[in-house]
Order: sequence, then C-alpha cells, then structure tokens
Amino acid sequence: MLTQDEMIGLQAEKHELVKLSQFDSKEEFILHLIHEAAYNYAAMTSIGKNVLDLGCNTGYGSNIINKKCKSISGVDVSENAITFALREFSNNGIDFKVVNGKNLPFHDNQFDMITSFQVIEHIVDCSNFIAELKRVLSPNGFVIFTTPNSCIRLDPGMKPWNTFHVKEYTANEIERLLSEFFVNVKVLGLFATEEITTIEKNRVFSARNNCRLRNSGVKQEMPLFQKIDSVMPYRIKIFLKKIHKSIVTNKQVVELQKKYTWRDLCYSDKNLDQSLDLMVICSNEEINYVVDEITK
Repeated sequence: MLTQDEMIGLQAEKHELVKLSQFDSKEEFILHLIHEAAYNYAAMTSIGKNVLDLGCNTGYGSNIINKKCKSISGVDVSENAITFALREFSNNGIDFKVVNGKNLPFHDNQFDMITSFQVIEHIVDCSNFIAELKRVLSPNGFVIFTTPNSCIRLDPGMKPWNTFHVKEYTANEIERLLSEFFVNVKVLGLFATEEITTIEKNRVFSARNNCRLRNSGVKQEMPLFQKIDSVMPYRIKIFLKKIHKSIVTNKQVVELQKKYTWRDLCYSDKNLDQSLDLMVICSNEEINYVVDEITK
C-alpha cells in the first residue's frame, strides 16, 4: 500500500483532468452529470458563505458555486489542474491554489462551508486530512463530502479497481468514519432517471467483473476485436476510431446531452446501498437546514 506522500504524488502527477465537454462516450457524459449535480446542489447551500473547494481539479465545480456564494477558494494537489482552472475561471474572482495535500494555506476558522468531492476515497491518512479541514472551518460551518458508493462497485473485501482509490465506502462505513470527527453527520444517496442509472451501473458492473476475473487468476482469452487491434497498423487504428466516434459515440452523447441535465438527478436518504454516489453533510452544529435544501 502506498504511503500518504506517495499517494499525493501519484494524484498530483497522473490523475486525469475532469473533462468539461467533448465526451468520448456516453459513460463519460453520465459520470460528468453525476459530479456536476453534486456541485449544483451544494451551491444551493452556499449563499452568503465563504467556501473552500478542497480537491477542485479543473475548477469547474468552484465556478458553479461561485455564482451563489460570497467568496470561494479552490485547491488541488495537481499543478496541471490548477493551471487549467486559472486559465478558464480566474477572471471570475475565484482564488485557485496548488496545495501539498497535507497543509492548507489558510487561516483558522476561515471558511463557513467546505466541499470535498470525490477526494476522501483517495486519502491514506484520514485523521490528518480531516483535522486540517476542520482547522480552517468556522465553528458554525459545515463540510460536504461526496464519494463513490462501494455497494454498487465492489464485492465484499474487494480492493478498489480504480488505481487512485485507497478505500471506497458504503453509506454505513463513511458515516462511522466521519462521526469520529463531527457531532452531526448525514448521508444521502444520489439517484437518477432509469436510463442514467442503467448507464452508470453498467459501467461500474463491467469494471467490477473485470476485477473479479483478474483476482480469480483465470487466464482470460483475448476478445477477437482486441486481437485484431493488437496487430493493426497505428494509422489505420486511429482512422477507424475516429470513424466510430463520429458515427456512434458522438451521436449517443449528443442525444443524451439533449435529454438530460444535472436536474435529472436528486439526493435522498432512502435506499442508500442502491445509490449512484454518496453525499455526506458534516458539522458540529445543526445541519438539518442544509439537508433540507439539498433534498427539497
């Protein structure tokens, strides 16, 4: 297992930048909707608040919240991500910074609200991570986390198939973890239309099945199309992929973009094990008003 410093270095160097457009598949577009929904629902709770977006990647989510909050700072361990964010969104008054992953360059009690989306599953030392997060959070402030729902992604005891993830959580597991640090913790699940749900669950089920095969030690027969791909000249391969993307993939993505927006997804505290993603609201003060705003 990687140390905290090694994992931070891996994330900083190799973690992919979030795409904002030109999605290569319908699965990529749906995954973007899932992440975009979290930021839009969080933005509803940010009015008049000083916000920290911890793990902001390319800053697209910081920009969503920026439309409603008092001020916002976005930080990430990836210099490439922050460079992109500064180029795209700094003119909107957002303060973007590269951080070392262990210490935050802010004063104690500086923020009323912190968002940390799709980050905690990457963390080796959660105690240090949350302690630093709490240091910069005001006494009456709250934190919103999102993280993948391991119930739909992993078999019991299975290690994450995403190489950047240290641990993926069930709703019960993430609630127990964060209850060690906050007085009030509420877990919500993300739900969507039938088509969105099917696309996302098929994506993660396929990855899980591939992981099962690797773990079984059974030698896998290479599919015919992969055999052909392995011997095909590079230029022909690229040409065929462009044709496939223009004819099939682009049409699928465009059709989905016409049909769905983040508003076709919603949060609920029911049937959490079947949810597409988890959101956790945490504070040492009352959080019902935050939960009500997100789930209304």
